[in-house]
Amino acid sequence: MKAPPLDASPCPAERQPVELFGTVPATRASGPPGLLAVPSLPWLWAPAAVALWRVFEQLPPGSQFYFDVLGTTIATKREAAGAWVLDDPTLEWLLFIDADMTPTPEVLDRLLAWQVDVVGATYVKRTPPYPIAASALDGRYVTLTADMPPLVEVEFTGTGCMLIRSRVLRTLRRPWFPADPIDAIEDRNFCCSARAAGFPVFLDTTLRIGHLGLQSLIAPDPRVA
Repeated sequence: MKAPPLDASPCPAERQPVELFGTVPATRASGPPGLLAVPSLPWLWAPAAVALWRVFEQLPPGSQFYFDVLGTTIATKREAAGAWVLDDPTLEWLLFIDADMTPTPEVLDRLLAWQVDVVGATYVKRTPPYPIAASALDGRYVTLTADMPPLVEVEFTGTGCMLIRSRVLRTLRRPWFPADPIDAIEDRNFCCSARAAGFPVFLDTTLRIGHLGLQSLIAPDPRVA
């Protein structure tokens, strides 16, 4: 297990995030290895911890999983995760699951199955009116409809649950996740850069995951009875 450094300065290349479970053994399901990154505070919601453990159990052999509680901002933590992936050529993807999310165990398999470079799960913001954290190509928030396809191209989707292929990080210039002065919109900025570089951004509209606040908020879906 890698020892975390004392320095929490913004994302030097040698900074090692807190690694909770290490490398997944070869007895797990097959598939390309990658990094499951959880930008986190020093604490974690109990439902999120249970959900993350179940996701960890489904990771392909050679994959890595860690919490990063050292970075000073969420953008810093995302940058560190991207640098971790590029430092290890065996890692083919980066999956962000934030510490307030409650994903289903098969979240990685479902996102990988689309075989696209950038794709996110469907979750809502934690503030009223609880819109889905994604905008359509016309700039409006995504709304699930009865005839919506399972995969749609979007202007942006939130990094709270997002799969990024390593080739995207290798292509884009850093910083990958520049934020505004209140440490927000790093997801919008990343998606804008990815699309400008020729990587469309997609949303899995059938993969609805919870976003924890006082309760686990999940987007309603008219396609589900």
